[in-house]
Amino acid sequence: VGTLSSWKRAHEAKGNECTFITLYKSKNKYDPGICLDLPLVNTSSWYLRGRHRYYQLFRGELGDYKERDGYPPVWEPNTKLEKIYFQFRDWLWHFKVEPAIENLRLMDYDIIHLEWGLEFYRDGRFVDRLVEAEKPIV
Repeated sequence: VGTLSSWKRAHEAKGNECTFITLYKSKNKYDPGICLDLPLVNTSSWYLRGRHRYYQLFRGELGDYKERDGYPPVWEPNTKLEKIYFQFRDWLWHFKVEPAIENLRLMDYDIIHLEWGLEFYRDGRFVDRLVEAEKPIV
């Protein structure tokens, strides 16, 4: 916990600008950086238990904790309903994400570090833009 804050301090100590963005509030109360507070995802116990049980149906006993196959692993929806859910969530999130990308001028950053390899959208559209702009992604 607090890894992002440590990462930021280390970069700033070397004279670099470092901004981090979190998608939702954490129950652990660490520095959220710029928190987008996006809907349909959180760290509440009911949400985490429900998600884990859902994925147990498709991944077995380990559920949400089972590592995905592939290098790098590629997400695929388990059902048509799951696909529709994430399409809806991406659509809903874009109302907060796109203004943040614009207002924070994220496309002007030299390097983008994606914690856990995750970006804003399930469909990968932000990474596609970074690749097209030839931005280094860590």
